[in-house]
Amino acid sequence: YRRRRPYDRAALLKAFEEDKRPLDIIALDRLDHLLAGNLWNDGEYKIFYVNMIDILRDYLTLRFNIQAHNYTSRDLLRILKKTPEFKGDLRQLGDLQRSADYVKFAKVEPTQAQRDADINNMRSIIIDTRPPRLESESKEEKKEVEL
Repeated sequence: YRRRRPYDRAALLKAFEEDKRPLDIIALDRLDHLLAGNLWNDGEYKIFYVNMIDILRDYLTLRFNIQAHNYTSRDLLRILKKTPEFKGDLRQLGDLQRSADYVKFAKVEPTQAQRDADINNMRSIIIDTRPPRLESESKEEKKEVEL
């Protein structure tokens, strides 16, 4: 049994507000940071997947104004299905959640290929659901990418 850490939406909002970048960029950066860490190489698959899903749930919480951390994987899919702004692939999200649940609860050891597929699914979900950008924001992002 793992104790759930208390979910503090105010602290999450504050952390994201201090970082002026768009939510999707922050989430993708956090995912890259997770990949750069040693959790996977040290065989800490469960912790890796817990952190990966927390990044996704943080993003979904702030992007769609839902309490994503308070729902089970199945309930989260139901909520997002009813959310008109959600334009992502629910099947892809379901596959990612199911894969993470297997690692977290059934102690399945994922392969490198499975991890890479899950990471790609997560990136696609974030990119497909990102909020529309103003033209000025898009130009600034392109400048940052060029640097």
